[in-house]
Amino acid sequence: MTALRQAITIAALTAASILGIAAARELTIGRDAALAADAAAAKSDWPEAIGRARAAAEALVPGSPWPERGLRKLAAIGHDAEARGDDPTALLAYGAMRTATL
Repeated sequence: MTALRQAITIAALTAASILGIAAARELTIGRDAALAADAAAAKSDWPEAIGRARAAAEALVPGSPWPERGLRKLAAIGHDAEARGDDPTALLAYGAMRTATL
């Protein structure tokens, strides 16, 4: 019976370790993508900003702020592009929002 208990404990610890590593990786990806989106937007590199914001929006981990921030960044880029009459950029940003949520 102790061998079975040891096997279950090892399996549980392995699963917890894998999930922890995956969560940490997604958090890092989200953070880096959000920072890169902000930097690209500051340089008016809209395709890059949209791509990075979408990556942040897709970095889903329970409790992570990055997906929400990525979606807000995409909405802001789309709204600003509409305001300046840049319809292709607005459509790209809104399309990225839709894709990220799917």
